[in-house]
Amino acid sequence: MKTWWDYFDEDPYEQIGRVVEDAFGAKRIVLLDRMMWLYLDWLRDVEGLQVKKFFKDNDLIYRSADGCYNAFIRSCVKSEYLCREKRGKPRPPWCPPANPVELIDVD
Repeated sequence: MKTWWDYFDEDPYEQIGRVVEDAFGAKRIVLLDRMMWLYLDWLRDVEGLQVKKFFKDNDLIYRSADGCYNAFIRSCVKSEYLCREKRGKPRPPWCPPANPVELIDVD
């Protein structure tokens, strides 16, 4: 099985900031692991994910009680990944399969 390092030289966990629009059209910088940004890019390019809509939809459900906005968005990306895994949807070849324990509570 190939891993991240078979495809890329960069650190998959390096924090990368990108400017996104929130639900109200305001620009904000979101910090995610490089691997998460590439996963979202892959979903956009291969699966047709509307990344702007992804951020806007998740921004609508974010509450300050959820904690750090970046951590909240990271959990949204991970949730998307786990839901797709549970449904048997494809994943990028550099992305490892989900841990079966993580899939137990996924709807």
